This record gives sequence, C-alpha cells and structure tokens, in this order.
Amino acid sequence: MRQRTQRSIRSILLIVACLTSVGVACAESDNGASASMADLEMSAFQREILDDGELTYGEMEYAAESYANCVARQGVSAEVEFDEQSRSFGYRVYSDTGDVPKVMESEETRLCEQEFISELELFWADQVGPSEAEDQAFYDEVAACMRERGFDVADSRPSTLTYWINNEPQEYDSCFEEVVESQG
Repeated sequence: MRQRTQRSIRSILLIVACLTSVGVACAESDNGASASMADLEMSAFQREILDDGELTYGEMEYAAESYANCVARQGVSAEVEFDEQSRSFGYRVYSDTGDVPKVMESEETRLCEQEFISELELFWADQVGPSEAEDQAFYDEVAACMRERGFDVADSRPSTLTYWINNEPQEYDSCFEEVVESQG
C-alpha cells in the first residue's frame, strides 16, 4: 500500500484528470463539462513536459529540481526528496538565517510553484496515487479506528472525517497514523 501523509488528508482534493491515448489531458468540472489541457492554467514549462501526454519519473524529477532551484534563488537552500514508498516528491528548505517561512509564503515562491510544479504535481499524484477503492478502504479503516476509540463516526465520507479532523485532531491523527502503519 502507498503511504499517505497528513498533508494529503488535510487538503482533501478531488482531482479528476486523465491522459488519453493521443496525449490530451482532460478534467471533469463540477458542471459536467470537460476541459482540455489548453483550458488549464499551466505554464509553458509544464505544458511542454505534458505535451506527449505522459509524465515520467525523470520529467517530474526535472520539474521538482527546477522548482527547488527557483526557491533557492531567494537565499535559502532547497533540496528535492523522493519517497520511494509513496512515490512522492517533497522539498527540504532550510536557512541559517531563519528566512524559510518568509520565503515559502512569498509571491516569488508562489510564482516558482506556478511555473514549475503546480499542475505537474496534481498529474503525478493522480498517476501514482492510490485508486478510489484503495482510498475508500483506507478511510473506512480510519473511521473504524475512531469508532473503536468510542467516537460516533457515522461513515468515512470526507465531510464526516473533516468534522473529526477539526474536532478531535489528536485522535484522528493517531488513527490515521495507525492505519498507515498497518499498511506498512
């Protein structure tokens, strides 16, 4: 099973993206209309990477390194980290001067993200992440853990779990980690 992170559950996102055999990406919007890759807000850098309809490890690594280099130009150190188990990219940003929070919240960092990784990270997560069935089974286990601890968790829908994240964060986090550990 793929390891999940607290970040992924705390920012529950419904991302529906697909790559067709001709290399056109599409996404389903709330009103049922589909959008082409041209309709997505994507930089030329990211569009070029997805131009063939595929996102390889090497391409994602290149994009992640480009983002880290862009952030580093603001006077901090930034390194790309790849988690083999979850197949996810992360970033280690540090500084001797303590400027990291300021840099990470800056407009310049937001622009780095928009230029190099914003859409690619979504495509990558969709490509390597768990299936809907795996996600549902995972959150069913989290809800069951909460019930075992005496909480009246009705179901494992995102709206229900968000209530418990907000109202019993320590217990929820503990169950979340327990399920992650059990899937090893």
